Amino acid sequence: MARTFRHLVATSKHPAARLARRAYRALRSFSLPAPKVVVRPMLWVYLGLRAAYYFAYRVFVCEPLFKAYCTKYGRGLRTGVYIHWVQGSGEIILGDNVLVDGKCSFSFAARLSDRPVLEVGDHTLIHHEALPVYRAADPRGSPQVV
Repeated sequence: MARTFRHLVATSKHPAARLARRAYRALRSFSLPAPKVVVRPMLWVYLGLRAAYYFAYRVFVCEPLFKAYCTKYGRGLRTGVYIHWVQGSGEIILGDNVLVDGKCSFSFAARLSDRPVLEVGDHTLIHHEALPVYRAADPRGSPQVV
């Protein structure tokens, strides 16, 4: 079995190998002090920029692309910060105040119908890795989570 250079340095008792191990451990354990007076404002700036970026990406990229997939959608349709995957051709009809959040995948199989329809009622949440279950419409129109 051939010994690699890394294994040789890790197990050797030679002074150069010991020095290399000591230098490696010193570099791996190195840390700078983080005074709150300096670090807190840096954190606030970072969090503010991240929130602004995700808001703009969701509003100007993700929602318009998903709305382009939809045949019809109601007021208050929102998406998360991921672009949803729509495969096949079908109709997506969404009610009012629908939230499609996470990385969702919508697949249409046109075996039984030329243009399958996915209709989602009002006040519905569709989350990441949801497995849609098609059932009869709820006559009460109560909020649903898929």
